[in-house]
Amino acid sequence: MSEQQFFDRNAVEAKVREVIRDLTGDWVAVFESRTPGVVAIERIDGYATIPIEWQNVASLLANETGLAVVCIADCHWGFDDRCDEKATFIAFDVPDLSDEYRNDNRNKISLVEPDATERPISTR
Repeated sequence: MSEQQFFDRNAVEAKVREVIRDLTGDWVAVFESRTPGVVAIERIDGYATIPIEWQNVASLLANETGLAVVCIADCHWGFDDRCDEKATFIAFDVPDLSDEYRNDNRNKISLVEPDATERPISTR
């Protein structure tokens, strides 16, 4: 597990938006999450203009945030005040991450530690 003890949700969500925008050219909606170490975004696999390479996304996020990415999986994200949304969640290796997210059987990636790849220069 990472030595990182603090999960700055706002900073991590901003990096998720930035990485997805750099790869697809589109902004992605980030859904509210109270789960430590987990960011949920609108599901984009079906309509992204280019195919999403989730292992690459995980590598970029690990380097940008300094946190290992342990799981990326599709789900239905629940809300208290509206219907569930089709989503993709990204689970980062933080001490409070539950085993439910850490060991999800729908995982699209292998564990990615920070420094696994360098962030490419955007061509946009």
